[in-house]
Amino acid sequence: MNELRNNLYSQPVYGTLRENTDYYWYGSITLHDEVILPETSTITIHPGTIIKAKENSKLTVYGDLIVNGTENEPVTFEPIIQGVSQDYWQGLEFPEGNGDIVLNHVEINNANLNSEREITINGGSFINTPLLQDRQNLSLSDVDFNNSPITAELYGISELETISIYNCYIHNSSTNAGIEITGYPNIDISYNVIENCNSGIKIWESGSGIINSILNNIIRNNTQNFGIFIYHSYIDITDHNRIENNRVGLFISRESNFNLIGSETYPLQIIRDNNEHEVRFTYDSRPSQFYHNKIYDENHEYSYVKCEQVPPIHEPIDVSYNNWGSTFNPETDLSPTELFIYLPIWDPGPPEDPIYGPEGEMYLLAKQQEEAEDYFEAEQTYKQLISIYPVSEYAKIAAKELLALKVKYDQDFAGLKLYYETEPNMQYDEEMINLSAFLINCCNIKLEEFQPAITWFEEIIQNPPSTVDSVFAVIDAGYTYLMMENGGRAQYVGKIMELKPESRKQYEEKRDNLMNMLFGDSEPDNEIPSIIKLALFPNYPNPFNPSTAITFSIPKESKVELTVYNIKGQKVKTIAKDDFEKGFHKLIWNGKDSSGKEVGSGVYFYKLKVNGKDKSVRKCLLLK
Repeated sequence: MNELRNNLYSQPVYGTLRENTDYYWYGSITLHDEVILPETSTITIHPGTIIKAKENSKLTVYGDLIVNGTENEPVTFEPIIQGVSQDYWQGLEFPEGNGDIVLNHVEINNANLNSEREITINGGSFINTPLLQDRQNLSLSDVDFNNSPITAELYGISELETISIYNCYIHNSSTNAGIEITGYPNIDISYNVIENCNSGIKIWESGSGIINSILNNIIRNNTQNFGIFIYHSYIDITDHNRIENNRVGLFISRESNFNLIGSETYPLQIIRDNNEHEVRFTYDSRPSQFYHNKIYDENHEYSYVKCEQVPPIHEPIDVSYNNWGSTFNPETDLSPTELFIYLPIWDPGPPEDPIYGPEGEMYLLAKQQEEAEDYFEAEQTYKQLISIYPVSEYAKIAAKELLALKVKYDQDFAGLKLYYETEPNMQYDEEMINLSAFLINCCNIKLEEFQPAITWFEEIIQNPPSTVDSVFAVIDAGYTYLMMENGGRAQYVGKIMELKPESRKQYEEKRDNLMNMLFGDSEPDNEIPSIIKLALFPNYPNPFNPSTAITFSIPKESKVELTVYNIKGQKVKTIAKDDFEKGFHKLIWNGKDSSGKEVGSGVYFYKLKVNGKDKSVRKCLLLK
């Protein structure tokens, strides 16, 4: 049955509409109380239609809603009285169902849009209208969100759900993040402007799917908190994002994997002039790849890059091939300075690729296999990396990537859990032991074995290695309880009953408060010079074939000579003989002698000489 609503005057609509009916709305429509569209019916709204909402009215759609506005004739939803508060009418609600929701060039004013349905919005504007998407796909393009934060939440076992936000203007959300996403495997946030919000983008427990991209956005003037905030997620921040004038540019924590890779040519990826740090992360979330970025602040009290929660035994972090501006001082702009390898510095111009050791090349191979959807080969490459190069930072990154790989691949979390439990190199050092325990617990959650997962968090809270570990466990336990509730298993409560949230809202408020308690304030640190010692570090990998990385640090600018000798004491090759700045430096020996000929298997020694004096010698093993 078809019904046409087209009147010179405003046509009133109220109550539950008829089933098995196609409604066509033109002209002016007035909503009275709650208007309910049954599952078997459709509303099609034509260009230029204005839907006026009376006090406390709401449109609840179980069927199909097709809004066919155009750029010149948008469809408008607005209160019948201009200038009223946001809660004057209740907005639009799309409960769970199979109907299509497509909104083309729609303007929604002073309302709420709550959806449990896959929705697509192309063009238009939201004014004082928060959008809450629950569990389903969301696609937004060319929409202006003015004081209208976008929140997407998936508390449950995810599959292939995707959040796509493209070419939108998101602004003036002073009490919320412009975009906040929890639990979604696939994220594509591209070509947006996000400004004057509490935070720009906040991402929790997400990004384990095929797409995890923040690409070519302008994120600025979010001065209360973060440009981008990442918690236990997989995210690529790439190409030419511009992140500026926020309180903190980027903040990444809780065993996240992130890549920060800028464009080699203009326009560049720029992170600059944030009030505190440009990039801030915890050591367990150090970057997988970090290069071709222009990072600077001409007038600052805080370091450009800050790594926190650094364990006593740690590996250097490679941030070479970035440009740091004209006032860069590694002693004050990298914190702690001795942790970072920052040379060579990148000068934007002709393409210049970073140099990776064999373990880095193996990691890149696995990522390429993933991108080609050759998941089985990618899994084997990650495991091979852990087996051959357990001391490398890439071993930890690969261990986390395996969990994300299973989400998009075969979902064999029981097999992955067994791997984490039985692979010897998952117990290689203290950091890997802790990471392994965390990943095993993540597998329990994926397997919906919630009780042992809750117990593990409780044990961390009762015997915390650190305050940060305890707080993270509180946050993660609350998230796990909400996943249980979504799976219909809310009856279980562990020993620490207060870990179970009363509601999503209560959990999210507590989560934010805990993170602000830990990381809300950062002390200026660029006036405290880092103490860098003269040291020659073990090469990695070792044994190696065909190349290995040799790292050293010097406390001041010096003339350095690094030379390789064979077991007979004969010089094989001088790797470097030059002036080096203070700090960490990484050099690659490719297993060749001074004439370019490959040397044979065996024991070799590499010696560090500083300002003409022998300082240190170490041994390495080449196995072919």
